[in-house]
Amino acid sequence: MGEEGSSQGPVLTTSAGLQFPCPKSFSGKDEDWDLFQYNFRAYMCLSNPKVKALFELARNSGSFPVDLD
Repeated sequence: MGEEGSSQGPVLTTSAGLQFPCPKSFSGKDEDWDLFQYNFRAYMCLSNPKVKALFELARNSGSFPVDLD
C-alpha cells in the first residue's frame, strides 16, 4: 500500500491493486459532515485494517462511564 501522486492528490493503492483517491477536505459546513465522515472512515479503513478496530474502540469508549469511587 502506498501513495502515488496524481492530478487530484495522493492515491491509496491497496494490496489488490485497487486505487482510491483521497477524500475531499471537509468544508466546515454542518450539512457536509455526514458525507465527509463516511468517506473519511471508509478511506482510512482501506488504508490499514487496524483502523477499523480503532474506530470501534473510539466509538465505544464513551459508552462505559468510569466510576472512580
